[in-house]
Amino acid sequence: ETADYVAALEMQVKAMRALADALAAAQLSSSTPQQAEAAADETEMER
Repeated sequence: ETADYVAALEMQVKAMRALADALAAAQLSSSTPQQAEAAADETEMER
C-alpha cells in the first residue's frame, strides 16, 4: 500500500513538473528577450 502511495506521488510530481515546464515555456515565448533570459536563469536555479 505504501509503495502504491509513493508511486502515485511520483506521478503527481512528474505531472506538476511537466505543467510547470509548459507554463515556463509559454512565459518565455511571450516575454521580451531580456525577461526570457532572466526567467530561464531563475528556472535553472530552482532545479
